[in-house]
Amino acid sequence: MPSTQEILDEAKKVGQMVAEHDATKKLESALKTLESDTDAQQAITDFNRHLQALAQKEQAGKPIEVQDKQKLESLQQAVVMNLNLRNFQTAQMDYVDLLRKIDEAITSESSDALSAIGGAAGSGPGSAPGSAPGSAAGSGEPAASPLINPDLSGGMGGLGR
Repeated sequence: MPSTQEILDEAKKVGQMVAEHDATKKLESALKTLESDTDAQQAITDFNRHLQALAQKEQAGKPIEVQDKQKLESLQQAVVMNLNLRNFQTAQMDYVDLLRKIDEAITSESSDALSAIGGAAGSGPGSAPGSAPGSAAGSGEPAASPLINPDLSGGMGGLGR
C-alpha cells in the first residue's frame, strides 16, 4: 500500500507532466498574447463594465433600455470577434478538458478500488442511499471534484477587471 508521501510524489510528477503538456503550453502562449493585446483587454473590460451596470440597473428595479441592450450586443460582438480572446478561450477549454480527463481517471481508479471492497464509494458522507458513487446526494449529477477548479475566470491575469 503506498504511503501518503508516495501518492503526493506521484501527484507532483503528474503536475509536472501537465505543465509540459501541449494544452498548458498553448494556454500560456495565449495568455501572454492576450496580455499584450490592449484592444482585447479594452473589449473585455468594456463588456464586463456594461454587464455590471445592467445588473445593477436590474437589481435596482430600473428598466433595461433598448440602447443598453444594443450596446451590450455591440460590446459582446467586439469580444467575440477578437481573435486573441477566441484563441485564449479555446486554449483554456482544452486545458480544462485535460484536467477533467485526469480527474476522471483518478476518480475512476479510486472508485473502482472502493467498489471492490464492498461498494463503500456510494456510502460516504454526502451520499444518498442508492446514489451512484461520486454523485452528489440524490441529484444524479457528479459531485464537484476536489481535484480541479473549472472556473478559470481569474486566470486571465486580471484582464477585464
